[in-house]
Amino acid sequence: MELTYDEASFGLIQCPSCRGTFLHHKSVTVYWRAGEDADHGLRLQSDQQCVQTTTDMTGNPSARRDGIEVEFWCETCHARPRLTFAQHKGSTQVQWVNPPAATPG
Repeated sequence: MELTYDEASFGLIQCPSCRGTFLHHKSVTVYWRAGEDADHGLRLQSDQQCVQTTTDMTGNPSARRDGIEVEFWCETCHARPRLTFAQHKGSTQVQWVNPPAATPG
């Protein structure tokens, strides 16, 4: 899904479900591979209550390198979209991943 933002609102990113700009960070997960194509490395996940680490790369948005995932919750439609950053051949791909449909407020 396309990453959109509201230029009139100083570049605020928009919820992929309702296009609202009231998004809150819920959790952040960072994936560092031990090497290119490695199936292990360091995964650090943090939310408002704790930080967890593991060597498992399950969920990494990058198939071969490092990645980042930020989970949000939308104040407007209550969706919980995830924004990912994935390394691919020297480039960084940014996208919403499987954003859930908006739910009635």
